[in-house]
Amino acid sequence: MSLTYRPEIDGLRAISVIAILIYHAELTIGEHKLMPGAFLAVEVFFVISGFLITSLILKELEQKGGFSLRQFYERRARRLFPALLVVLTVTALFAWLILLPGQLVDFAYSLLAALFFVSNIYWDFSLQEYGAPSGWLQPLLHTWTLAVEEQFYILFPLVLLILYRFLRDRLTLALMALCLLGLCFAHWFTGVDPHSSFYSLGSRFWELLAGAILAVAQQRAVKTYPKGLLRPILNFLGLALIAGSFIFIEFEHHPGFITVFTVLGTVMVIAFSGGGDIVTRLLASKPFVAIGLMSYSLYLWHYPIFAYARHIQSNIILADKLIWMALSLALAVPSYRFIEKPFRNRQLVSQRWLWSTTIVLAGLLVAFSIFVIQDKGSRQRFADLQTLYGINEFDTRILKQESYGILAELAAEHGFGPSVPLKASEYESSELWYSGSADTHKVLIIGVSASIDLFNALYLNRERLPAFEFARFGISKELLPEDVATLFAAPNFEQADTVLVYMALNGPTIDRYQNFVRTLSTSGKDIVIVSHPAAFKSKDNESLFDWFLQHSSDSRIDASELDHLYFRHQDRRSVFLDAIVQALAEELDLPFMNMWDLVCSEQLESCSAITPDGYRTFYDHVHWTIEGADFFGKRIAERGWLETLHQ
Repeated sequence: MSLTYRPEIDGLRAISVIAILIYHAELTIGEHKLMPGAFLAVEVFFVISGFLITSLILKELEQKGGFSLRQFYERRARRLFPALLVVLTVTALFAWLILLPGQLVDFAYSLLAALFFVSNIYWDFSLQEYGAPSGWLQPLLHTWTLAVEEQFYILFPLVLLILYRFLRDRLTLALMALCLLGLCFAHWFTGVDPHSSFYSLGSRFWELLAGAILAVAQQRAVKTYPKGLLRPILNFLGLALIAGSFIFIEFEHHPGFITVFTVLGTVMVIAFSGGGDIVTRLLASKPFVAIGLMSYSLYLWHYPIFAYARHIQSNIILADKLIWMALSLALAVPSYRFIEKPFRNRQLVSQRWLWSTTIVLAGLLVAFSIFVIQDKGSRQRFADLQTLYGINEFDTRILKQESYGILAELAAEHGFGPSVPLKASEYESSELWYSGSADTHKVLIIGVSASIDLFNALYLNRERLPAFEFARFGISKELLPEDVATLFAAPNFEQADTVLVYMALNGPTIDRYQNFVRTLSTSGKDIVIVSHPAAFKSKDNESLFDWFLQHSSDSRIDASELDHLYFRHQDRRSVFLDAIVQALAEELDLPFMNMWDLVCSEQLESCSAITPDGYRTFYDHVHWTIEGADFFGKRIAERGWLETLHQ
């Protein structure tokens, strides 16, 4: 059952999808983002969806006296599945050609999440991982919005049918109450966990309900709508609220009360457009309607194009971004014309053909994902890189996983999950790692990701350091009171003889770090301050090791040249922060372990970027590989650092 076509709604879609493209392309004017609040354009789509879906359901209920869920879900499938599956298939093909093994495995998981419409849940968890790749590089990140809408489509018709049956005369009030509760929940949840709130259906439900409320109001109270001059004024004000939110609102406490401006503006435009006013004529103009009609395909295609372009391009300029946008539009046109339109027409595409095509394509994509995961990213695709890197791993994601693997294996042996850099795991906070022997000196390493490197270095060389036992405790840079309390209550802290504090700092956390160390110094433990980690600048947006290999004319690695390259590209900001750490050690008369001296030599003007066996020591600008940790751990043992500190 169709609704009366309103071209201005397609025009509203056009404004929103254009804003999304501008935001995702990171277009700027000078040093300022163009439309910094354009992330709110998603809210416009949510309100439109809530309005149209509710209008269809109510029209069927009131004209037929019933509602067919089967037909409703078939319409949703025709609207969403065909174009989505084609885009996912093409995106998977390019993932196979472009992405490194670790990246391809991540892509396979995200592909499964997109196919089963749980992308919002997947991205909530995966992007909170410390050091997770930028969302700009994830080809399917944008599918989280489709997951939210699909979850709404599954849940909301059932809710609406129940309300319609038992609260038919108070349906508008019931939906308004749910919308208000949803808004308050979203604002509260964003304050508690902004990342999860952003992706949560619970925090977005009220936005879709706002459109639903308008649909009920329009069908039941059309005559009460303002007429005359007031209506175009309200229509213009609604568009101004949308545009103003795109231009002036920054990403802060969203979704929440700040989101109301965009949602209210969208409701006003839908409610008060349709006449001969300037806003309606603008939105209903042919260019806007044309873009709005293909907005779904344009949304689907643009993000994979942008992500892959960022993978293969280093120095990106404005012209590149405009080409991305043009290519997105060029693919959206045939996608809408030859995929979306035919599959929506039941006369052209039967139900059997719809579902058979969907099952076949979805099945192939599931099989592809499972194969990639089981094959660990299919390394055989990169024979040239394997030859270039030789004994070294070329995928930094795998190197990072290996680095975290020691702690993960130790935790698994005791029935716990893996450690994370910025928070103490349950294994670290509740279990005693030490043997209890009175003959060993117990060392606890606390800090962020660098503390994992130092723990690896000491643990791998434990046979060279038989007088010591080691444990690790992860803590955030913010050093929140609850994290500190957990540390002081941890069995490893209570049993430790010496505590090594190894933190990577930034400007806002310096004061907290200094206060934290002062508190530790009164705990009765031997406190050792470890310097700021030795860090290095990238070159052409690549790690120095990767850049060196790819620009070397010799297949053999010149260790001396590489070591000098690292020395010349020391991160001076880290050197500055290191001076602050060292000054604190002197102030409190605490031992100081200088990691820069461990890694670099001022006299030789070199930093150890490669082991004597030819393995890289860093997998990024600061973190050690397993081979690097073993190498630097041997140096610590040979120099007798721990024995000196113990004495």
